[in-house]
Amino acid sequence: MVAAFQLLVRLLAALVVVSFSAPSEAFSALLSKTWPQSSGLPFQGRRHQGLPQPRRLNVGHKTPVLLQSSSIVDDDSDLNRWTPLTLQEKLRLPIQLVLSIYFLLLLPSGLAINKLCGACVLSTIPYEYIAFFGSLVVPRSFRFGKFAKANTDKSTKKRSTSIQSLLLFILSLVGSHWFATYQFARKNVNSNASFFAPRTCLALRLLALTLVGCSGWELGKSYDRVAQPDELITTGPYRVVRHPIYTAYLLLFSSTLLTLRAPVACGLMLGAAMYFYWGRMQSEEGLLEECFGDDYVEYKARAKWRLFPFLL
Repeated sequence: MVAAFQLLVRLLAALVVVSFSAPSEAFSALLSKTWPQSSGLPFQGRRHQGLPQPRRLNVGHKTPVLLQSSSIVDDDSDLNRWTPLTLQEKLRLPIQLVLSIYFLLLLPSGLAINKLCGACVLSTIPYEYIAFFGSLVVPRSFRFGKFAKANTDKSTKKRSTSIQSLLLFILSLVGSHWFATYQFARKNVNSNASFFAPRTCLALRLLALTLVGCSGWELGKSYDRVAQPDELITTGPYRVVRHPIYTAYLLLFSSTLLTLRAPVACGLMLGAAMYFYWGRMQSEEGLLEECFGDDYVEYKARAKWRLFPFLL
């Protein structure tokens, strides 16, 4: 999910809690680190049990090969990781998702036409966003439980993925969507504006939805923060590119902004996104190569592209 939506979800969760709880509980909901900076990295973390755990390498669609390593020890153990969600947490998760999409798309477009919700001018775009992030986060959380804690995220300790790049990405993502939806809704009211290349952009968003769904299915509980890896996944979309979930994000966001006739906002958002994602990809790949050595080097030789085949 989704680095940009984590902050939005926490803010919206706090607003919801304010309506039903005491202020202290609202601040607890806002500051709690329950949502990961999900990377789409093809590995899963390992619980620290005092002894080194085996590593598994998925080669194609063959049976995983166990690779024992005595040099990898997870110092940032997280015993609550993969703990099943409570019923309250399961009910809250889809509500938070819908509220996030409302804040990102429906609220600014509604403000433009003096309504609480601008769904009438955005066609199926909000539902596509809900399907996109819902297919990635909700099944994983329901099946495998909680994500790793924030202090186990290795990428936050890297300069290349500093807090500045994250904030820049969040601001550009939210700002570009607000600008695009607001100005499109205003034009729609005044001159009945139409989508730009609607079929092409819809095809790109459906491709992004398919890609993120397949990638999330391949990762399973490995879709998590950048914690200590013990499994390298090279099946499904990971046979072609090394970071397909990032690819899906870029396709979704850019096609939506182009649909809403905001090419400048799209360009600024892509620049900030690439700056943030590139740093995360470097730290993720460095961690994988450190843990898997020649196995990951061989995988990089097979999957030559990070994001887009023959391009990048």
